[in-house]
Amino acid sequence: MLAAVQRSTESSGNEAFSELWPWLLALVVLVLIGGAIIGVIRKWMRSTEGPEQIGFSLGDLRTLHREGKISSEELKIAEAKIISRVQSGVSPETRAELDRIRPRKQSSQTESSENSTPDPPD
Repeated sequence: MLAAVQRSTESSGNEAFSELWPWLLALVVLVLIGGAIIGVIRKWMRSTEGPEQIGFSLGDLRTLHREGKISSEELKIAEAKIISRVQSGVSPETRAELDRIRPRKQSSQTESSENSTPDPPD
């Protein structure tokens, strides 16, 4: 009698495993596919850096000026162009906030120009 119970338990265990193994296999395959997809996405995210910079940054221009490759006038013109290009992309709300928190340099320049006497015309 004990042997019959053992056989029925073994056969029900085998039946349960035979019904379960395809689902376990499907789960393992899904985990492997998910891992591969995550790996591809991570590689893509790391390789995609910001937009490629074309031209010069202010730091690059100042380095060129320090090395004597461009004059002070060329530096001022290039800086003005870069700054105007950046400012054109800033929203009015952001520009107003920046103007509010930026220290005023123009007021000291205006005061010094008012105090100085202009040169008489030739």
